[in-house]
Amino acid sequence: FTGTPFFDGSIILSHSDLLKNDYKYTGDFFRLSGISFTKDYGFIGQNNETMIYGTGFGGISYFEDGDLINHRSMNILDLNNVPSELIDSIEILPALRGFLYGTINNPVSVNFISKERITRASFSRIKYYEGPFGDAMIDGIFSTTLFRKMFLYFEASNRKVDLRYVNSSFSTWLGKIKLKYLLNDFLNLQASYGYVKSVRGLNGGVDVYSIKSVTSNVDSLLYNEVLAPVMFNERSYDVKQHNFGLRLLSEVGEISKTDMNLYYKFSLEELNSSETPELLAKDLKDKTVGVSLRQIVSKGILGAEINGVYEYTDYLHREYFQFDTLTVAASDLLYNSRQYSVSGIFSVRSKNDKLKFAAFGKLTGMENSFSSNLKNLIGYGLDVVFEPLSKVSFYA
Repeated sequence: FTGTPFFDGSIILSHSDLLKNDYKYTGDFFRLSGISFTKDYGFIGQNNETMIYGTGFGGISYFEDGDLINHRSMNILDLNNVPSELIDSIEILPALRGFLYGTINNPVSVNFISKERITRASFSRIKYYEGPFGDAMIDGIFSTTLFRKMFLYFEASNRKVDLRYVNSSFSTWLGKIKLKYLLNDFLNLQASYGYVKSVRGLNGGVDVYSIKSVTSNVDSLLYNEVLAPVMFNERSYDVKQHNFGLRLLSEVGEISKTDMNLYYKFSLEELNSSETPELLAKDLKDKTVGVSLRQIVSKGILGAEINGVYEYTDYLHREYFQFDTLTVAASDLLYNSRQYSVSGIFSVRSKNDKLKFAAFGKLTGMENSFSSNLKNLIGYGLDVVFEPLSKVSFYA
C-alpha cells in the first residue's frame, strides 16, 4: 500500500525508465519527465535546483511513500540526500493537485515510491562506480527474513568526489533500515530509521574578477582546475539528519486502505564560513514530531479519500559572529510551530475506467510562537481524466 501512487492520473517514472538513465544521483532521474530541468551549479554534490512545472526551491513538496521529507524551515530538499538505489519509481502529480498532500501548500508534489523487497531467501547486492577526480559511489543492500512474519531491509551508501577545483570536495553517507512485521493478511507494522551525513565545499565558483586583474585572457585560468581562483577557499556546508518512523498499514481487499504514520525528524545544517570574519558559522536545527493518516474507501464506481497530518516543530537558528580577534558572540532565534492539514477527495469513475471525475479540497492551519493567531488556508478543485486507449489519456 505504501508503494502505490497518490493519484492514478499522475506522471509515473517507472523503475525500468530510471534504469535506462545515466544517473549519478536522484536529481538526474527528473531529466526523463519532459516537464523539468535543472539549474546545475557546476560541481558534483552541490544542491542543484530541480525545476518542475517551472517551480523550484520553496515550491515543491517531496514525499517518500507519502511521507513529507522537505526541510521544515527552508521548505526545500537536497536531492543528494535521497538514496537513488532505494527508489522504485517516481510519481509527479498534476500541478492542479500539488497542494493536496502534507502540511505545506506547495503547487508541485513529487512522491518517491520505495522498493519493497520481501523475500523468504536472503538478498544482498553491492553497486560500485568510480570516475575521474575520485568521483565514486558504493551502495549495499541487504534483506532477509528474521522470523516467519518479520522482514529486515538495510541499505547504506557513500558517494564522494575529491578536489577538482579548490574547495570542491563532497561526501555523503546515507543509510536506511526497515523492519516490517506482517501481523495477518490485512494488517502489518513497519518501523524505519534513516540517516544522512554530508559534507560539501562551497567555493562559490571561479572568481572571474580575480583572473581579470592578472590577465586579459580569462580562459587561460578559468578552466585550470589547479590554478583557478575561487570565491571561498574554506567555506563548507554540513548536514546531519535522523529520521524515525512507525507505520501501521491495513488493507481490506479493494474496499478500505489505511496508512497511519508516527514520525520524528531531526535535522542539523551547518554553514562554516571562516573566511568571512563577521560571520563565522550558521546553524539550522529542526526537530519535528508528527502523525499522518491516509484513509481510502472505494465501492464500485465511487471512491473517497481522507488525508490528515499534524506536526509540531522546534526551530533553533544560531549565528556566530566575530567582532575582533578575541570576541565571538552567538545570536539565537528560538521558536516553534504547529501545523495541521485535512484534505478530502471524492471520485466517480465509469464502469470501464475510461472516464474519471474527482472533486477535492484541503484545509490547512498553522501557528507559531511569534503569534497565537491560527492562520487557516483553504483550497479546492475539480479534475477529470479520459483514457480512450491504454497509452493515451487526457487530463483537465
